[in-house]
Amino acid sequence: MLSVALLALLPNLFAHLVARPGSIYLGSAHAFDDHMVYAAWMHQSMEGRFFFENLFAPGEGQPSLTVNLFFWLLGKVALFTGIIGAATLARVAFSALFVWLLSRLLVRSGLDPFQTKLTLAITVFGGGLGVLVWHNFGRLLVRPETKWASPLTQGWQSNDVWQPEMFVMPSVLTNGLFMMSLCLMLLVIDAVIRSKESWKPVMGGVLAFGVLMNVHSYDVLTLALAFFGLLVISMVRRSFSREWLGRVVVISLGVVPAAAWFIHVLRNDPVFQARAATPTPMSPVAPLLWALLPLLVLGWVEFAKPVAGKFQIGRTLIGLVGFGAMLAAMQNVTIQGGIAIWVGAFGIAVALAAWMSDDDLLTQFMTSWALTGLVAPYFPAEFQRKLAAGLVIPWAYLAALGLHRVLIRFERGQRNMVSVIALAAVCLTSVLWVRRELSFIRDDVSSTTTHAVFLSADTRSVLEFIRKERSEEPMQVVVAMPGVPAPGTEPDTFTRPIITDLNPVITGLTGARTVAGHWSETPDYNQARSEALGVFLEQVATLGEVEATLEKHKVTLVVVPNLANAREQGLRDISLLGPVVYSGSEWLVVRVDR
Repeated sequence: MLSVALLALLPNLFAHLVARPGSIYLGSAHAFDDHMVYAAWMHQSMEGRFFFENLFAPGEGQPSLTVNLFFWLLGKVALFTGIIGAATLARVAFSALFVWLLSRLLVRSGLDPFQTKLTLAITVFGGGLGVLVWHNFGRLLVRPETKWASPLTQGWQSNDVWQPEMFVMPSVLTNGLFMMSLCLMLLVIDAVIRSKESWKPVMGGVLAFGVLMNVHSYDVLTLALAFFGLLVISMVRRSFSREWLGRVVVISLGVVPAAAWFIHVLRNDPVFQARAATPTPMSPVAPLLWALLPLLVLGWVEFAKPVAGKFQIGRTLIGLVGFGAMLAAMQNVTIQGGIAIWVGAFGIAVALAAWMSDDDLLTQFMTSWALTGLVAPYFPAEFQRKLAAGLVIPWAYLAALGLHRVLIRFERGQRNMVSVIALAAVCLTSVLWVRRELSFIRDDVSSTTTHAVFLSADTRSVLEFIRKERSEEPMQVVVAMPGVPAPGTEPDTFTRPIITDLNPVITGLTGARTVAGHWSETPDYNQARSEALGVFLEQVATLGEVEATLEKHKVTLVVVPNLANAREQGLRDISLLGPVVYSGSEWLVVRVDR
């Protein structure tokens, strides 16, 4: 627990060492703009609000219906620690809690100490073959030395390079929300398994499932699919009981209030509707398999274990054929459609889980989650990628059992040596995640390439100015110039942005609305970004079009880069927009004349 907590804190400690005088680390370098969405919710909680609005949508008239208990609570913590401090504390605390919850679950299931340690290590640090195609930025293969893998991964990087929610250590380093959600998932799983014998864990499961539905609803669907597979397994294995089913149904009822409110918000908040409709497609199947391949191989070692002392070659071959058919079917499902094919692939996954599972209840569930979890992210809907959360957990569990099955053949010294080699092979991508986070901090650039990860002294002064403006008139709408990245001379290299995108920072840390703050939270983001660019660049929009943009979004303040040769670089004469009310070394703030 302590070691994982320290790893979670490592980026912040490193940032403290390398920070320039007067600058402050913003607490996140991966998917930086997403963290500013969280900050905006926390900021509203700090102002005493329980029902949130989307501050990245500048228009007025939102119904203020969104509830998120996690960020509401963090907002209360932030009253004492600040937003960055609260987010960091949450990430560190839930990372440590995850290790404790998983350890408790494994011990309760009867794993011996060596199996428990193996499972914990592989779950927390495990990954795949991303080390072979590693990139720091983007999702596609662009580095010349990795192009050999393009036919094997359909041009994509392995998912363990860029998709943190699938894996534990990347989530530990980057996102407290992901770690909190994984903790809730473990609580629900533990409650369902223990409820087979007693009603005692049911109420805890109800509460955990309800909170999970509120704070990260996609994970509820992931667990529901895995629980359906467990139901089928229990029926095939004749371990099903009506009493257990009744308790699980009661646990599942915990999601009803939060789900009902979610549907109410979706029906009545047009901004939320637009946000929910933003597509987050899953990668092709090939890079997903790369991301899990070592664990898949070891997992199949567990599936192929002897039964009654005899190897079941025919059973294993049938399972592999079914697994291949499932993967082939998944290739033909897209966000736009293919529900019948997806149902077929899911059916194969459930049948495989029943075919390959044994009599241990936790192993049955992990087998179901492992197989249905591969299919879930290809469900034909906008939120595909979000259904891959925690997928490493069941495959790491099965891989640990498979590796243990291999290791028990060796004497202790050999076993320890093979264990170290095997763990190193499956955990290298976690090491590279640590290295990359530190390099982002060193270079002052986010994975987005358009956001710096430190607040300079002048930027802090700008934010303080905007806060004061909001104290006099809360409805401030700000437009800042969208970020301009600074690519290096080689592919996949970027340094601190030429112009950092302050839009999400302004919304997250001051509570002001911005015109083009976030790729999914801002409705019609591409159009909004184009309009924002037009405010600053003469070649993009005429002065009349700029005035129409400012009026359309009710803009009150414009944050302008303070460049010595601004006019030569095509930036608009800011005196045409209104008076300069703040002048700093990096930024100017203009109050829009109306």
